[in-house]
Amino acid sequence: MVQYPVVEFPGPKLKYLRDTLPVYYYKDYVVYGMPYRKTLQIDTTLISEEKKYGYFFFRKNSSYGFYCNSLHDTCNSQRLSVDSFLFNRAFATKFEVPVDSLLITSKDKKTNIVLEKYIPKKYYGEHCFDSMYYYYSSSLNHVDFSLSKKIDSAKGIKLFKVRMLYNEKLSPSANAVIPKREFIFEFRENSIINPAEIIDFFNRYQKYDTLTNYR
Repeated sequence: MVQYPVVEFPGPKLKYLRDTLPVYYYKDYVVYGMPYRKTLQIDTTLISEEKKYGYFFFRKNSSYGFYCNSLHDTCNSQRLSVDSFLFNRAFATKFEVPVDSLLITSKDKKTNIVLEKYIPKKYYGEHCFDSMYYYYSSSLNHVDFSLSKKIDSAKGIKLFKVRMLYNEKLSPSANAVIPKREFIFEFRENSIINPAEIIDFFNRYQKYDTLTNYR
């Protein structure tokens, strides 16, 4: 799950963009479900709107993958860079431990979730966060997905949620007071609603990958 604040002008007005991307793992392959809205509109009248998914498929550690319009689509002509696609379309961010920040650590005795709160020692301008929260859980260590493999390896526990908070402040570049806002990056382990359909997709494109050798 991702949450991005967007500040609109004139105003300024604050709104949030939120989305959830399903990620599937099977053998040596990964599939990202990419949500989009399919709409039917006549003139200025919206007739219907439906949430649908495209799928980006690649082998682990591969440089390229394929984008498909549906689980039943062919991927022959949409060969894309994995790094570029995940960065531009899947909110891929490699988090690091904030430097030059005060660290406060706590642990919830009921959930065993470890919380690290970082506060910058110095103010580095309007784009500097005011506080950042890292949430860790050992119960997710078996999950392939990672917000930061570097941090997971160093801590021996899975970073599964990041919150970045910005207090209300004057923005010299915008010449306006920007409202308090919050970024959230989080992943959860969920049950698959349509496992047979997903596995069939993996099997079909595992054969396709073998034939094309697109790594």
